[in-house]
Amino acid sequence: MQSGLSQLRAHILTFVPSAKIESARLRSVPFATPTSGGAETEEDGQKRMKREKERAKAWRDQQEVLKTGDKKEKEELDTSSTFIDSKGKRKVAFIKKEVSSCRDG
Repeated sequence: MQSGLSQLRAHILTFVPSAKIESARLRSVPFATPTSGGAETEEDGQKRMKREKERAKAWRDQQEVLKTGDKKEKEELDTSSTFIDSKGKRKVAFIKKEVSSCRDG
């Protein structure tokens, strides 16, 4: 299995077979707002796992209520907030075009 960079090089060489790729430099997009929260500690990981389990249980309960069709219970459903990771934050920032006006070199 090829790495992503190897696949990119092979794809480029299909258009110009006589070319030689000496180097490839991949750069990141600078966003206006920080998208990463830093390194995740073990405690943060445990909190995240607990939160995911609670969300999964709430979702299963919600699906059960929707199957039964009880209108009173449907109104009482808890709409909990969702959390996204740094990868999701980057996607949202890219979609909203929150790219920084200044960039490094």
